[in-house]
Amino acid sequence: MTSSSSDRIWDIKDMASSAFSYKDLAILLCDDLRVVSALQDLASVEDADVVGKAIVDIGEVMGRGSFLVKKLTEGEFERNSSVSTIFRLQSLASRTVSHYVKKVGGVYLSIVLGDLLQKLLLNELLHPLEIDSSRLTPELLKNRTKEIAIEENGKELMRVAQLIFDRITSPFILAAMPRSLRMTCNFISSICEQNREKYSEEDQLKLIGGFIMLRFFNPAIVTPESYGILPPGIVPSPQQRRNLTLITKMIQNLSNGISFGQKEIYMEVTNPFL
Repeated sequence: MTSSSSDRIWDIKDMASSAFSYKDLAILLCDDLRVVSALQDLASVEDADVVGKAIVDIGEVMGRGSFLVKKLTEGEFERNSSVSTIFRLQSLASRTVSHYVKKVGGVYLSIVLGDLLQKLLLNELLHPLEIDSSRLTPELLKNRTKEIAIEENGKELMRVAQLIFDRITSPFILAAMPRSLRMTCNFISSICEQNREKYSEEDQLKLIGGFIMLRFFNPAIVTPESYGILPPGIVPSPQQRRNLTLITKMIQNLSNGISFGQKEIYMEVTNPFL
């Protein structure tokens, strides 16, 4: 009976919690690029999240976390020919890097977003800010027409999104960014610079901005409680979660340099933010 890709790589989970018990195997994983490459080929979408987390844990125990992230980043570029798919699919590289930046940037996220999100959830984002007409129930309209509700909610979403974006990009916050997170962005930048015939300077900026928002800030904005950046007991309500999701859509498109159009027509009201 032929073993599945899941069977062949599943034991990597156990290695993460006892890396020194499997020291030789852990060293092989961290030093032999063929192992990292093979894992990228073998890991299914279902395995990617679990295996990615295990790779990060092993790499950090062995002091090789950034090395593994660099090699997986290089592999991600090799396996994707389009700028629009690099770090956008649920590949092993995408999941591993997501776990890595979450691990090395957890305290930083609390500094950047903790107090701001707490304030927003207790004040500005208490009320629904829906802009999709198909979701606007009479209760959400509050005696307004759909057109007026969309206009007003869109303006408030843009105001709050600007608050969050200004915080993320403030000089003080940028200066406090952890070295490991900077290095990950530098890996992306270096690959683009070394392959200028394939990646323009605009592509380079979009890839870095898209990565840092998609894989680092936006997940923490949508689910701040899972990142430990909110006080115990504060959890966004379903409608607040919707508000936060709409805001991350805006911030993501801003970082990608793309306006809303046919794909999500209802978001066009927020294009002035972009």
